Amino acid sequence: MGSASSAIIGLVGGTVFILLGRWIYANPKKVYTSSLYANPDSPFLKFGVRLFATLLIFIGSYAAALWSVALVVHLGTTAVIIALVAALLGGWSLRPQVIALPHVAVGAPAAGTQKHGGFMTRKGRSLTIMALGISTVVFATILALFVSGQGRLMPVVAIVATLISALVVAVVLWFVK
Repeated sequence: MGSASSAIIGLVGGTVFILLGRWIYANPKKVYTSSLYANPDSPFLKFGVRLFATLLIFIGSYAAALWSVALVVHLGTTAVIIALVAALLGGWSLRPQVIALPHVAVGAPAAGTQKHGGFMTRKGRSLTIMALGISTVVFATILALFVSGQGRLMPVVAIVATLISALVVAVVLWFVK
């Protein structure tokens, strides 16, 4: 499959993904910005973040297992199948155990924490609308470049789209009240 140095990079990268996935799985509220959602303790949000964390653990397990098996078994297809099985088992068993704490409501909610009618706050809705608009423009631009045969401009379009997206996210998060 490759040299020993690429195997070490695969093992280290896989381990980093596993550790990152475990941390995200155990701390889902630290991943998303609470000010974007009307109910940041929503089970739906935690489920989505934990699903993403499980995917990271699976990818890390696959990378680490593939390079480990590839060092021992030099058959490409067999190594991939063994690594895939190991990744499925790793994705399930390497998740940290999360103990649910009982939620105790004491008194009236603090000022500004009342539930709103929707899932997202105004800032979250603005960010979502802008993200959908940027995604639509980028998709249309990429499609137009492919149709016109100007595929060589794709890296430039990707860089510009990334910069514009970062700028819009910064504006929405810090300036929209």
